[in-house]
Amino acid sequence: MLRQCVSLCLIYSGVIVDNIELLPSEDDAMLTVNIKNKQPVDLIDFAQSMISLGAEYSDYIAETNNHLVSDEIKLYIKEIRPGSIITELVALAPALMPFAEHANTVLDFTNHMKSCIEYLKGVGRKPENLDKQTLTRVSKFVEPVAKDSGSILQLDASNNSGTITININSLEANAIQNKASKEIEKLKEPIVGLHKQVVLYWTQTRSDNRKGYKGIIESISKKEVKVLFENDEIQYEMIHGEDQLYEKAYVVDVYVETINDNPAAYRIMKFHESMDMPE
Repeated sequence: MLRQCVSLCLIYSGVIVDNIELLPSEDDAMLTVNIKNKQPVDLIDFAQSMISLGAEYSDYIAETNNHLVSDEIKLYIKEIRPGSIITELVALAPALMPFAEHANTVLDFTNHMKSCIEYLKGVGRKPENLDKQTLTRVSKFVEPVAKDSGSILQLDASNNSGTITININSLEANAIQNKASKEIEKLKEPIVGLHKQVVLYWTQTRSDNRKGYKGIIESISKKEVKVLFENDEIQYEMIHGEDQLYEKAYVVDVYVETINDNPAAYRIMKFHESMDMPE
C-alpha cells in the first residue's frame, strides 16, 4: 500500500513538534479550518485560535466515556494549504497514532462548537454547561476574522458518515466576542453577600461621621471601601486592641453591600486574627 507523508504538528506558539507518516485510509476523520482573510493574519492570533480549538476539543473528549484521558488525545495539523489559510486537523491518540476508534468525536465536537457559535450569534438556544472556559476559547478561535473586516472563517468536519459546516464572517465574529464577554460577566461570582476569612487592611481609621473607617480587601476590590462593624465589640477589638494599625492585616468575615455592582460598604461580621503586613 502506498504511503503518503504528511506533516503533523502540535500547534504551540507556531512551533512544529514532529513529523510522521499517515496511511491515506487513516485520516478519514478530518477537521478543516479555512480562514478566508483579506488582510495578513497575525501569527499570535492564528496560533491562539488553533490552541483554543485544540483545548476545547480535549476538554470535550474528557467529558465523554472514552477510555483515554484528554491529555492523551489532541488535534494535530495534517496540512496547511496555500490560498486562504486552510488548516487540516486530525485527532490523534498517544504515540501520534490516528484516533480512528473515536472518529465520530470530530463530528460530535463540531456540533458542540456549532451550538455554542449559533447561540453567541443570537440564532440558537443556549447550550447546557456553557462555561467561562468555552466562552473564552470560542472568542479566541474567531479572533483572526474578528480583526479582519470582510474575512470569513469556515469550519468543516467530515468523516465517512457526513459533513458539518460552520461559517462565520467578520461581523458575526465581533458579535460572538461581544456576546461571549457579556456571558462571562454573568458568570462572575456575585460580590454582594458574605465573604468569609478575607484579608482587610486599613487605609483610614477615623471615628468621626465625616471620615469614618475605610479599608481594602484585594480579593474583592483594589479600591478602598467604607467599613462598618456588626457590633462595638468587634470595633474595639480591631481598633483599640491592636497597635500599629497600618502595619497589620486582618482576617475577617465581611458582608458586602454594592451600588451598581461595585462594593459600597464592608460590614465586618467577625474578626479572626491579625497579621503583620508583608514588607
